[in-house]
Amino acid sequence: MKEVLKVERQINAFYAGGDVLWTSNGEKLFCQSGSAVNLVNVGDGLVDSVFRLGEEETVTALSLSPDNTILIVASKNDLLRQFNWQESGTEVRRSWRTMFKTPVLKLEFDVDNRMLASGSADGALKVWDVVSKYCTHNLKGASGTFTMLRFHPTKHLLYGATTHSGTLFCWNLKDSRLEQQLEAHTSVITDLQFVDSKVALTSSRDKVVVVWDIEKHQEIRSIPVFENVESLMLLRTEDAGFAEGHFVTVGNKGVLKVWHIASGKCVKEQVEEKAAVLASETDTVVVKGMFNREIGSFAVVTYEQNIVLYDAEDFEPTKRLTGNYDQILDLVLLGPAAELLAICSNSPLIRVLNRTTGHTSLLKGHSDIVLCAAVAGSYPNLLVSGSKDQDIRVWGCQENEMKCLSKGSGHTHSVGAVAVSKLKADVKGNIQIFSGGEDKTLKLWSYNLDNNSISCQYTVRAHEKDIMSIDTSSNNQLVATGSQDKTAKLWRAADLSELGAFRGHRRGVWCVKFSSEEPILASSSTDTTVKIWSIDDFSCLRTFEGHECSVLRVMFVSRSQQLLTAGADGNLKLWNMKTNDCAGTFDGHEGRIWALTATADEMTFVTGAADATISVWKDVTEEEKEAAMELREKLILEEQTLLNFIQDKKWSKALKLALNLEHPQRTLNIVKAILYEDQASSKLEKALHGLEAFQENTLLGFCATWNTNAKHCHAAQAICRLLLTSQKPTALLERWKDLHEHCAGLLVYSERHLERLQKLEQQSTILEYMLKNMHVAADVE
Repeated sequence: MKEVLKVERQINAFYAGGDVLWTSNGEKLFCQSGSAVNLVNVGDGLVDSVFRLGEEETVTALSLSPDNTILIVASKNDLLRQFNWQESGTEVRRSWRTMFKTPVLKLEFDVDNRMLASGSADGALKVWDVVSKYCTHNLKGASGTFTMLRFHPTKHLLYGATTHSGTLFCWNLKDSRLEQQLEAHTSVITDLQFVDSKVALTSSRDKVVVVWDIEKHQEIRSIPVFENVESLMLLRTEDAGFAEGHFVTVGNKGVLKVWHIASGKCVKEQVEEKAAVLASETDTVVVKGMFNREIGSFAVVTYEQNIVLYDAEDFEPTKRLTGNYDQILDLVLLGPAAELLAICSNSPLIRVLNRTTGHTSLLKGHSDIVLCAAVAGSYPNLLVSGSKDQDIRVWGCQENEMKCLSKGSGHTHSVGAVAVSKLKADVKGNIQIFSGGEDKTLKLWSYNLDNNSISCQYTVRAHEKDIMSIDTSSNNQLVATGSQDKTAKLWRAADLSELGAFRGHRRGVWCVKFSSEEPILASSSTDTTVKIWSIDDFSCLRTFEGHECSVLRVMFVSRSQQLLTAGADGNLKLWNMKTNDCAGTFDGHEGRIWALTATADEMTFVTGAADATISVWKDVTEEEKEAAMELREKLILEEQTLLNFIQDKKWSKALKLALNLEHPQRTLNIVKAILYEDQASSKLEKALHGLEAFQENTLLGFCATWNTNAKHCHAAQAICRLLLTSQKPTALLERWKDLHEHCAGLLVYSERHLERLQKLEQQSTILEYMLKNMHVAADVE
């Protein structure tokens, strides 16, 4: 029986468009993401750390110094922040205002890691000395949003380009004047690279790369590249097997091309099939291209928020990182070891994520958004998908790549649910596939494993509204469907003849699941309930209530002794079948959980939600029980040790142990026992002398509680007197974090105790006076 599920790994959206920076060693990526910058590990695609600016701020630009030590981040509220990320992590070391009227959209460091250029959306340009911390130049002459800024590698020159024209501006930093305006492009200049101190290259969306003589400010030649170029990458000797004098372009389709500067010829071009996996059916807009010389890899960042790494020698893709999965509609585990995760998001592409390496493959084939997916129970490498394009597709792993093996057409509307037989193929090599969707029909397909052919065997009108879920029994004799018409139905798998209907839900049914152990069916609904049905007589056996929103997914676990449900509130709930009790609620998402799947051993669960997050859950019930048992044994030993210290009157050790165990009553008894002894004040001071700061803080909290009772206030006051007079007030404030709170509680009751003592003193004085003035009367005869 499962009791505790914990998120072992969470795959979040780490890139939401904008700038991407690559460290020189090729291990990390800085990715712009809304109000934060994520530091991503290239090895596994996980976020190492997050540089947060605040919920109401938005990152507009970022730049990394050439020595990889300083990260500068610009935000929409006119602030530049400096992070020395290798030394101080995500802590802001310095921030300053740029005094621009519009946000900074471009940042660029010089080669000496000292000067920083910042360009705003209205063409304003300033240069900052990052080391001396002041503005050195306020340059004018440009208009429009800056698309590119570059410092000359050896001279005091700054080059820039804006969106208003194809003009290359050159400012002289010695006298802050606009020295030259170079006209050669007819569209926006996207990149500038210096071949040496005299020659430079500019790329543009006019499909031309221009070679410039920087000293003479003249155009040497124009190289037609026949596509919009977003980035230029210069090659040096032995880079990618080429000598100097070559450069690489990446255009709107994501194809890498190598050009010879002197001849202007393309000497190498990436095969379109390798680059096409970046894109959907339409052209992909490339945001940026990068070359990392240390590891010999290119990186291409696309508008679809994919970051793809290529080997520099053969242009083969080595890793693809998906920055944002968008809304997760469905997901299933693939492979014999369930190492692959097929993800259906708000896209016609199916993303197959390797959970170990973080590499993502894209499956192209559907022409509209993929809504659902299922895996053949006996063939873990066989994937079936359904889409809004009204088709189902069968995918298989061939030569370590997932490829489309067959397509089934016949539905007249979107396919929203698919299921595959859990048994092996028949003697002819056929397996059964079931599909349903918006056209309200249920189809039975026969797929042949030998020739990869698929054919529709039966079609029935199954429901009055959309079919949302399909499941097959473990013996493949029965099929269940759930629909928005508030019913679930049971069908014979061989010919789709209806066997009966399950009625009882007040709203649409989102999910149906068979039990592998008993003849029962589970259904979840928008009415916030989960129902268990008998397959024999179609009666409702149990109803589980506890979700506050729609229950979107349900599955049997622990050999059908428990249910696991996922709701629109982002919560998972674990239910015990026998008692109808909720065994646990686990919060893992901020949006609707559309997808829920598990490994065969039910030790790992994976959920996908509308918040673009995938959570991998681990069953840690046994670990939690072992940890609880170890803690219990440890507490028993410590209790016995504490009793021994008290019996031996080792007050200092006993007090420390009682505070570590957070036992207020035991601590009070020890303090009272010390106060009853001779020389109590010195012994109590000695016992308190060796306490750590956290122990003193805990003891003050106990004193605030004891002080509320007149029986224990003397012990509390004795400790407070010793602790609060041990150091200066400023030192105490630094030492104890909760001192303000404790003192506030102590003062109120201390004033009451003082008033009570003052009244007692007054009464005792009056009594003493009366006794002194009283005389014994003489005996009266």
